[in-house]
Amino acid sequence: MKSPLVLIVATNLIVLISAQQFKPECFPPPNTKNPRECCEVPNVMPSREIFTSCMQKFPMPMTPPTPGTPPPGANCIAQCILEQLGMMTNGAISKDATKSKVSSLVGSSAEWQTVAQGAVESCYTKASALGSQKDSSGCNVIAGEFFECLPTAMFKSCPKSFWTANPECEQQKAHLEKGCPIMSLMKAEQNVPASCLNKKFNIDPFYCCPTPKLLNPTIVKQCLELFPAPKDDKDQVKPDCMSECVMNRTGIFNRKKGVNDEKAMGTFVEKLDDKVWVGVVENAVTDCLEQSETRRASFDADTKQLQKRFKNDRICSPAAGFIMECVHVSVYKNCPDKKFAKNEAECLEIKKHLTQCPFYTIFDQKPTGKKN
Repeated sequence: MKSPLVLIVATNLIVLISAQQFKPECFPPPNTKNPRECCEVPNVMPSREIFTSCMQKFPMPMTPPTPGTPPPGANCIAQCILEQLGMMTNGAISKDATKSKVSSLVGSSAEWQTVAQGAVESCYTKASALGSQKDSSGCNVIAGEFFECLPTAMFKSCPKSFWTANPECEQQKAHLEKGCPIMSLMKAEQNVPASCLNKKFNIDPFYCCPTPKLLNPTIVKQCLELFPAPKDDKDQVKPDCMSECVMNRTGIFNRKKGVNDEKAMGTFVEKLDDKVWVGVVENAVTDCLEQSETRRASFDADTKQLQKRFKNDRICSPAAGFIMECVHVSVYKNCPDKKFAKNEAECLEIKKHLTQCPFYTIFDQKPTGKKN
C-alpha cells in the first residue's frame, strides 16, 4: 500500500495550492463519508522519495498564506514533482508523456484506463488555459492547477462498476460538479499542517526512544524475503503483504478467521524482557485491535476495489498492515519516561512535535543517529 505520507502530503499540497481558490460553497462538504468508500480512485501520486525531494527543495510555508495571495512554494513543489515524473519539461506539461505515465499507474482495468486518459486530456486543457503565468516564487501556475485537477476529474468520472450508488456518494459527486476539488471532501484530520511536514530532525527518533522488538525477528526476516519492499508504482498502491505474512506466521491473523485478539496480545508482549514496556504494549494492542474492528467495512471495500483493478494479482488484507503499523506507532508515542532521552533537546522537540503532528512526519529526513 502506498505510504500514508504520500497520500496525506498530496492532500496537504493540494490544500496549499488551492486554498485561495475555493468557492465558499465548497465548505463544509455535504457529508463526512470517506470519498474512497464511494470510489476507490487509482492512486496516481508519486513515490514518497519524489515528494520528500521536492518538499526539501521548495519548503512549504509554516503559516497559511495571506488571503488573496497564492501560497508560496506550492506550485514549485507541484512543478518539481511533475518534472521528476517526466510529465513536465521547460515549464510545459507534456500531454503524451503524462498519458503514458498515468496509464502505468492505474492498473489493468480498461475502464480506469479510459477515465484516466480523459482526465489527463481535460486537465491539460484546463491548466494550459493559464498560459505561462508564474507565481511569486517564479514557478508555473499550470503545475498546481494540473496537480489539483487530475484526482478530482477521475473521481467525477468514476466507472459505474467501481461506484457506490447511495445518497451520500451522489451528494459528493454533485459537490465536485460545482467546481470544488476532491480535497474539500477530505476529513479535517487528513489535512496535516504544513508546519508538521516541514519540521526536520537531525537525530534518530529511535535514539530518543529505543523501543523493543515486538515480533520474532526470524519470522520478520522470512516475510521480508518473501515480500520485499514495493518495486514499482503498481505495488505501492497495494496492501502490505509482508505484514500479513508476519501475522499469519505468528498466528495473529488468518484471512478466514480474522484477528485472534488473545494471540495478538500474547505475541506482541511475549518478547518483552523489560517489564516497563508491558503496559504500554498492552494498551497499544488493545487500542489498535479496536480501531481495526471499526474499520472492517472500509478494509473490505478497499480489498474489493483492488481486486477489480488487479484481477490477476493476489490482494493482501489491509487490516494486517494497519495493525502492525498502529501498534508500533502507539508504543513509540507512549514511550515511558525512564526510556526517553530527556537530556537531548531535539528529542524533547520530537515529543512536542508528536502532540500536534502525525507520527510519520518525524521521518521526513533520513536519521543520522545521535545528533551531530
